[in-house]
Amino acid sequence: MYGQYFKRLRNYKKMTLGEAAKDITSSPALSRWENGVDDIRLKKFLALLDRVDITPR
Repeated sequence: MYGQYFKRLRNYKKMTLGEAAKDITSSPALSRWENGVDDIRLKKFLALLDRVDITPR
């Protein structure tokens, strides 16, 4: 669910998987999370949100 939302945000910002994942996680891991195949740790999730300029409340 959150992965699909993040994917839409990433695409809106015109970021590639590699750009979004850089120094946070691997591109394949990010892809698996965006597609609902795998989970991601909260720390990485928050870093990814920061990467696309989103601040959680």
